Amino acid sequence: MKKPFYVLLLVFLSVFMIGSFKQTDYVHAEGEVEYTFTVNVTVPENTPTNVAKAKVALVGTVNGWTPGHADWILTKDAENDYLYSITKTITLTDPTIKFKFVIGDDWSFVEKTADDEDVPDREFTLSATEPNVFNLTVEKWAAIPTDDPVSKIGTVVVHYQNFLGEYDDSGAHSWNFGSIETQSYPRRADGVDPFGAYWEIPIGSDSQDQIGLILLKKGMDSGTQWDHKEYSQDLFVPLKAIKDNWATNQTEMTMHVYYFQGTDQFFIARPDVVNVLVAYYDPTGAYEENLGLHLWEGWVGAYGDPDFSLDAITWDKPYEMKNGFKSDADVDGKVAMLYLTPGSNAGLIVHAGDDKKSGGADVMIFQDYEAGEVVQLYVIGGQYFVGENAAEDFREAAFTFGFVPISIGDKGLNGTYAPNPKSVIVKFSLAVPTVQLDEEGKPVLDETTKLPIPLDVKAFFKVYEAEEVDGVLTPKGNPLTIERIDYNQSPSTTSVKEFVVQLAEGATLDNTKRYIITFENEDYDASIEIDLDRQAPNLTFADITFDGLIKITQGSKWDQALFPSYRAMDVRDGDVSKYVYVKEGEGILNTDEVGEYTIKLTAIDNWGNETQISFVVQVVEGSSSDCSSASAIYILNLLAIVSVLAFVLRKRNA
Repeated sequence: MKKPFYVLLLVFLSVFMIGSFKQTDYVHAEGEVEYTFTVNVTVPENTPTNVAKAKVALVGTVNGWTPGHADWILTKDAENDYLYSITKTITLTDPTIKFKFVIGDDWSFVEKTADDEDVPDREFTLSATEPNVFNLTVEKWAAIPTDDPVSKIGTVVVHYQNFLGEYDDSGAHSWNFGSIETQSYPRRADGVDPFGAYWEIPIGSDSQDQIGLILLKKGMDSGTQWDHKEYSQDLFVPLKAIKDNWATNQTEMTMHVYYFQGTDQFFIARPDVVNVLVAYYDPTGAYEENLGLHLWEGWVGAYGDPDFSLDAITWDKPYEMKNGFKSDADVDGKVAMLYLTPGSNAGLIVHAGDDKKSGGADVMIFQDYEAGEVVQLYVIGGQYFVGENAAEDFREAAFTFGFVPISIGDKGLNGTYAPNPKSVIVKFSLAVPTVQLDEEGKPVLDETTKLPIPLDVKAFFKVYEAEEVDGVLTPKGNPLTIERIDYNQSPSTTSVKEFVVQLAEGATLDNTKRYIITFENEDYDASIEIDLDRQAPNLTFADITFDGLIKITQGSKWDQALFPSYRAMDVRDGDVSKYVYVKEGEGILNTDEVGEYTIKLTAIDNWGNETQISFVVQVVEGSSSDCSSASAIYILNLLAIVSVLAFVLRKRNA
């Protein structure tokens, strides 16, 4: 009787386990999975129920965050005007969805919190086996559409500049401009002007107080534009000037907005003044603390500065520019949008103290410009560029491939320099490929590993001793042997800007000589002198009141507390205090004999640059002591030995 029972039990368990495995495979299967979900949402009572455009819609990752998809309009409940629902079956590779609610096909009518704040993206993870039913509530709408005709009250022209000068595949996304008819977003540029790409955004009378804006570097062709935002956060452009003009004059107004790549800053031109857009760039990023604009005559304001005063600008206190863009080398650029009375004989200088940055001369070119015009002025390396080709000439001067020079400042050291005699740190203005690329610029994969095939980067670099010939630093002899090149070699990295060149055993830089490093491949060719450390550490006594003299009584016991505190700081190696030592023969003291004994302290950095300070121990006559001179000498020599050993170990491990 027990055998049939065991057979049935075995069959039951087998079926259960097979079912379990199938269910597990289904839920966690790789690739696409089909999900069904229902959304029920209760909307505010002021939601229109009889307006053609007043349709509650779901907008999110399921439809590219683009309003206007007819498939995502919710259905109003037959018995409750304020309850809307939608049930959808979709196929996804990722079960997580995000969305918001809008009215109709315009972001102007997006949902808000009761306090009129932005609603965070609603996020849910769908189940392939359990019901997905979400009961939600909209507390408030940002605006309410009406049957009244929408008037066009103005246009915002968004100008966008990237430093590749390529805009065919770029795009822009905008919202909050009202229910006025316009092209769908995101969309390609309406045109290209001397500044860059531009988009004309019509503004309706039912627009909000600011329009939202996202610039997209590329990806319009492939549909990957959302992976290539120019800035990670949304930008918001105020519409107050356009709305105030409409309320006062009932006329349309055009407002021009200028945006450089890489930051959250934009600059708005005014129609009643001459607008001067100044961009200054230092490839090293080493901006002086008092760098700015000296201005005179006719300047009446600056964008983003309601307290602008020409009287407050002096030679010692120039007008401060903002970080207005970020280069492809991740270096900030300075920008200001200045407002000028037409016809003024005004001038400016980009400077830091007496160091003029704008061509070494006053810039006085604005007298013939009219109200509403925008003068683009680019400044780099003592040159300024203005006119039809200014942006292109600036890009050529600022972002042509090359080594980025060393920079010492608040940001620390960067660029091309040698931190020690065996290493050279390299930084380029543009990233260079480190793997093989096909004609479309995509990595070529190894058939076995399926990883990108690396290039022989070491072959691109050469380090030479150099000599100056007719004022030009020229390679001398054969290149030094390079052991390896260190850089980011993660599988997802295809190009790099920063490298560390490690020299081979026996190939050592000598800071009494000069060297250059070169880089050359099929696309790039550049060289630069290596900045060697020839500056000794700064060694000082910690107590600024210490006069360099210590008095002790003849025959007294040496008190180690009398030894003065000191600090050694090196511009490259930082705090090297623990490596300060007393050289042999420079720290002898005999407490049994009256006299003056000079003790010398030596600080040394990774390059062997030395600096010394000394103090005097004066032994004066007095009663004898149990302490012998040998003990004092022992203490000082011990300090010397320990310091030297520490330094040797440090050099050996460097």
